[in-house]
Amino acid sequence: MPVELLASHRGAWTGTSTFRMMPTDPFETRGGSAAVELAAGGNVTTLTYVWEHPTDGRQEGVLATWAPDGTTTDLRAVWCDSWHQQPAPMEMSGGANGSTITLDGTYGETWGWQIAIEHGSPDALRVVMRNVIPAEAATDEIGPGPYETSTMQLTRSS
Repeated sequence: MPVELLASHRGAWTGTSTFRMMPTDPFETRGGSAAVELAAGGNVTTLTYVWEHPTDGRQEGVLATWAPDGTTTDLRAVWCDSWHQQPAPMEMSGGANGSTITLDGTYGETWGWQIAIEHGSPDALRVVMRNVIPAEAATDEIGPGPYETSTMQLTRSS
């Protein structure tokens, strides 16, 4: 039997999306929306979303997640975003702990990306994205490690 991630959260979602480029920048808030669907007989969960960049306008992304061993402790995903991660999807891995799915990926050899999907309430969904600065790219002003770049706060719209 497949692990149907976010099965109780299938459907359409609307709300807000925040964005900042660097950890020293203020967050800017715009609208956002998402849809959660189960695919391939419940073996894959897709999260498609739309957000607005402050200067580059409408952006969209998709995250496809599955459990290759049938448990939530070893999740795999591919993620693509028209602004953050394009043109090729990023491979990610992670797990679920209670009502949070966490995924990690690497780009540019040493940089990292984290996505957390918080789904504790049946009528709320929160998607947090973090960029991970490697030690060699850190400065006195911006240290190494993850910092939040964007958050979608969503409520069920269908």
